[in-house]
Amino acid sequence: MSRLALMLAGAMVALLLTACERGPAEVAATPTPATGIAVGATSTATIAVPTALPTPLPPATSIPPLAISPTPAAPSPSPLVSPTPPEPPVRDLFALAQRYRMVDADGAPLTRTLPPDPNCCEVGHTREFFVTDLIDRRFYTVEARLLAISENAYWYADVETELTEQQLERTAAVFEQDIRPPIVDAIGDIWKPGVDGDPHLVVLHTPLRAAAGYFSSSDSYPRSTHPRSNQSEMIVMDGSWLLPGVEPYFSVLAHEFQHAAHWNLDLGEDVWINEGFSEVATQTAGFQASFVDIFMARPEAQLNYWPDEPRDTLPHYGGATLFIEYLMVHYGGAAKLGELAREPLDGVNGVERYLSQYGPNFADVFADWTVANYLDGRLDGMALGDDAKSLAKYRYPDRSVQLGGARRVSGDYDISTTQPQLTARYFELRLTSGDAQVDFSGDATVAQVAAKCRSGRYCWWGNNGDSIDSTLTRELDLSGVDAATLEFWMWHDIEEDWDYAYASVSTDGGDTWTTLDGEHTTRHDPLGANYGAGITGISGKGGSGDSANTSESAEWVQERMDLSRYAGMDSMLLRFEYITDEGVNLGGILLDDIVIPEIGFTDDVESDGDWQAHGFRRIDNSLPQTFALQIIEFATDGSVSVRHARRNSFTIEGFGSLLNYAVLVVAPTTHQTYQPASYSLRVTAK
Repeated sequence: MSRLALMLAGAMVALLLTACERGPAEVAATPTPATGIAVGATSTATIAVPTALPTPLPPATSIPPLAISPTPAAPSPSPLVSPTPPEPPVRDLFALAQRYRMVDADGAPLTRTLPPDPNCCEVGHTREFFVTDLIDRRFYTVEARLLAISENAYWYADVETELTEQQLERTAAVFEQDIRPPIVDAIGDIWKPGVDGDPHLVVLHTPLRAAAGYFSSSDSYPRSTHPRSNQSEMIVMDGSWLLPGVEPYFSVLAHEFQHAAHWNLDLGEDVWINEGFSEVATQTAGFQASFVDIFMARPEAQLNYWPDEPRDTLPHYGGATLFIEYLMVHYGGAAKLGELAREPLDGVNGVERYLSQYGPNFADVFADWTVANYLDGRLDGMALGDDAKSLAKYRYPDRSVQLGGARRVSGDYDISTTQPQLTARYFELRLTSGDAQVDFSGDATVAQVAAKCRSGRYCWWGNNGDSIDSTLTRELDLSGVDAATLEFWMWHDIEEDWDYAYASVSTDGGDTWTTLDGEHTTRHDPLGANYGAGITGISGKGGSGDSANTSESAEWVQERMDLSRYAGMDSMLLRFEYITDEGVNLGGILLDDIVIPEIGFTDDVESDGDWQAHGFRRIDNSLPQTFALQIIEFATDGSVSVRHARRNSFTIEGFGSLLNYAVLVVAPTTHQTYQPASYSLRVTAK
């Protein structure tokens, strides 16, 4: 989705009795947790600002297929992290509008900002806004009246609502005194004076479907750049059930304000980082984060992946919240939130860069975090003695976290299974006596995407990430023909109506581009995100296709595009382009067997050829699969210890005499893919 929105779930009414929040795709939206928390999963917090606890850590042994890196002198090992290629370029809506020859209504060149509106703003004046329908994926317009003005915001209400000036004046006071200051101090502020030349944030209240509120970065561009822009730095709040003045409302307001500020600091941040920041910002402003308990009940939510289906996002909110909170508590404190938000690298790469000043890498911190999520609440009230210092890195000082749903193993146990990357699965070994022989075997590789290349070993992949703009470009000579056809095979899983891929042509050296129509392209543009003839959704959807992949639904399809209008030209550029918004990204697009038969051009992608790739990568769809395997031991003398497995087979000794029980924590750590890891685990009682 091109929006950061807090989505609603069926439990919102129940949640209003306590507190809640989350939303769209140039839209960041805010959802609300569902019921059904597992017994044993608890998380309680009384957080204002996370407390910094310095925690130095280090690395360990690599034994395939466990993949745990070489042993250092220090005791805490680091799971191996695969080398990460350069990030794809960040999407720039203004540059895209220029390339695809969009112009102002009067034909004038595009401008990045607008002059201030001399008629704005007095209480009582009305204005028309575009609003996103997240269910039907469309825009509609509402008329809203300005009911209050505060130092840093304009407060509008849909004329169809019954909100009053007094309500929004009181709300504005809380925003100015309690919400905005701590978030600006910790993270940063919105773009000022912004696209409209006015430093005020616009807050619109209108009934929303499936969202409590949202921030859409497209509103921070002129309408000539994005046709549905509101041309203001703004957030949209539900104006029906989520009434100003109640704590759930203020939680959502804080959440969405962080999105607006974060966009000003980093245009291309991954959604999981951005959402984690918004929930931590909510806590920083003194309100409750709503999704941690859902994650603790359902911890197998890949940390760096965001689902396309809103109802599936709730545990991901909780996981992102806990990870950002843990990171800040142990590495820098709340004062460093802004530093991480400003980091140009995104997602895991940005965290890796941020951590370089402290010593541990992302894999170290992720492994410790998975243990903390199991161990923290279980250590409450225990007399830890000498263990307290070594266990400090597994604590949340301002909340009590205790994961539920661990798998109980009381005897011989054998399983072959799959598990999402950057998740943890917990096996509680509760033998009554004796020892446990543990044998772990994980696959050495994992697929990059859910498809095989159509022919040969390699194909082009458009990459993944939020707010990316990947291109694959080459020069063509069609001077010897009077007709030409571009043919290629493609597989794609692209967020429908929000993200698009294109094949396009430039005849002026790359200054401007024209998209090519094909059998599988669309000019349908419900959300203002399609620059012409776009490729979106799932390839082969609804058809039998000539599938050569392992995806459950997407298929390889052949595309044909007419190049005859360019026949006779001795120099032109052909480009494939893949553009995502900031809300969700899926498998992306694969290209193979690119042909222009009239000029004898054939490319099976078994070599780079003469393509210039920026973001696109030539892949064989195979990555090294790595794992972190850790053992938590609860001794009969009351002590607790944590160690990393240094080999695939080992023995845990002394159940009943030395140990009360032990926990195996299994975590696949290949973060560059959304495909699950496969492994087998055998426990033999001895």
